[in-house]
Amino acid sequence: YNSKADAFCLNNIIPFNENIVDIVSSLCELGWLYKKVSNYLTFFNESNIPSQFIQSFSYAVQSELNEYYKLISFFKKKNESSNESDSTTEDLSLKNLVLWTTEPIERMRWLAVSCESVYTLRGTAIISQIYSYVNTAGAEIYLNKVLEEISKPFITFIRNWILYGDLQDPYKEFFVDIIEKINEDDIWNLRYKIVYKNIPNFLSRELAIKIFEIGKCINFI
Repeated sequence: YNSKADAFCLNNIIPFNENIVDIVSSLCELGWLYKKVSNYLTFFNESNIPSQFIQSFSYAVQSELNEYYKLISFFKKKNESSNESDSTTEDLSLKNLVLWTTEPIERMRWLAVSCESVYTLRGTAIISQIYSYVNTAGAEIYLNKVLEEISKPFITFIRNWILYGDLQDPYKEFFVDIIEKINEDDIWNLRYKIVYKNIPNFLSRELAIKIFEIGKCINFI
């Protein structure tokens, strides 16, 4: 690993032909992307950021990295089989490595992009960002599981609000907020308010207002 270039590089002492260099550089990108994603995940986990969405995002990324670890384990087993001269298994050649890592590299790229963008975001802005990526050509198959996981807190907020009029939002991430200190005469009009900046981009303002009004009515029944 070359810290100045921020990349895994081939040793220049040993000469390689151009095709080998291109293949190895492509394989090295997977390791570099993993390192980047892993560092972001460590930051999220150690920072104790007060956000249910960050917690869900971290869990989703960890699940994706678990799949990466399975891939590495697969390579290790292939290498052991090759050393044992098992002719029934495919060789752990550069050609096969390229074939086996094409999809994981693309997946790790989108994970790295997601981590970098979520790094400065909080609350429902995280869902909005990932949702915008899922709508990007080619990203849906790689980030659908991430979007599904980080949407769980939001779905829980909505379910509790419209079914029970209950607002359990310790980090103020939902688009409904409660005003604690108000006069009793103003409870209906001022007790709850909509936080428009917390409405994710896939939810229209009109629908958010309807959700707000349903939960508000349930709360006062």
